Order: sequence, then C-alpha cells, then structure tokens
Amino acid sequence: MKILNCGYWKTGTKSLGQVFHILKFRSHYRFLNFNLPLDKMNIKEIHNYHTWAKHYFHLEQIIKSYDFFTDTPFHFIYDRFLELHPDLKVMLSMRDNTDLIAISSFKFALKYYTSKNRIDKINIFKDIPPKEYYINRYLEHNQRVLDFFNKKGIEVLKFNIDKDRWEKICNWLNLEIPNKDFPHVNSINNELYQNLINEYMGY
Repeated sequence: MKILNCGYWKTGTKSLGQVFHILKFRSHYRFLNFNLPLDKMNIKEIHNYHTWAKHYFHLEQIIKSYDFFTDTPFHFIYDRFLELHPDLKVMLSMRDNTDLIAISSFKFALKYYTSKNRIDKINIFKDIPPKEYYINRYLEHNQRVLDFFNKKGIEVLKFNIDKDRWEKICNWLNLEIPNKDFPHVNSINNELYQNLINEYMGY
C-alpha cells in the first residue's frame, strides 16, 4: 500500500511522518532537495512544481522503498504518483487558521535567509514574499488536489492538523489506535523569531 499526503508544507507534514512511523509504515517525511542550490534560489522557485519534475527518476527510486510520503516535493507530484500506483490512498493535511500557514512558511523561509549567528532583517523582508502569497498558494494547492482526485473518482481524506488526531487516520486505515500521544514536531519558538514574525504579519 502506498499512501500520499498532498498537504502543503507547514500543515503538520513532519508530525504525520511520525504518525505513520508509529503505525509501522515505512515513512518518508524528509525534505528532499536533490542537491539543488536552495541557498541561491528564492522561495517562489522552491515552491515551483517544475523545479522538482525533472527529478522524477530519482523520486521513483525512493518511492519503491517507502509506504507513506509527505512534505516537499511529494505533494507537488501527485499526478505522477497516481500513474505509478493506481491504488494510491490519498490524504490532504490542512489548517483552519490560514495565518498559521503564513507564519509557518515564514519560519521555514528564515532557515534559508539566516545563519546561526546572524539575522539580516533587511534581506529577509526584501526576499520573502508577503503573507498573502503563502495563504493564496496554500488555498490554490488544496483546491487543485481536490479537483484532480475528484475527477479520478478517488476519495481524499481531509486531515485538519489543528484538531484531528489518531481516530481519523486509524479509522480510515482500519487500524487500532496507538496508546501514544499524537506527535507534534518541527516547532520553532524563541523570542527573536517571534519578534520577526510579529513584524512580518503586521501584528
């Protein structure tokens, strides 16, 4: 069985990777860059589907070795995934609060525009798109995914990372609910980042 989460980045993708690992699936939830020069690319290029499509061959080799897939670039290549595995099970991780998409995406972007010892605020706010960009891309992506699989007659499990937990996934897969807390990973919390976030969001 192959399971693909088409959820946009920063919708709990790494938490779901841990979830499926606990459920005994071979879970791939690491960001793959295929040695792309991400430090020389802007965020819009990293978001672009065509950036990843040329690496289909390498992705297909990875797909053979795992059962569950989430995070970049897997959520961009769902059409190719379905060609390889017509019996694919599909989920879409989501959030109610779209501000959190922008905040989380901004945190992600900071990783590419900062170093451990220095944060250049001028370059950060020059190079990172406004919050509306991330929110619109998130909403457009979700609709594309739902429209694509609806036309194929494939049901998509919508999973709200802000409120859904073990029950929804385990019922979907007919599995017993683990006696473990639902994972929550990849959180960035410190005063310096929070001040930048507040400025970015206009709080």
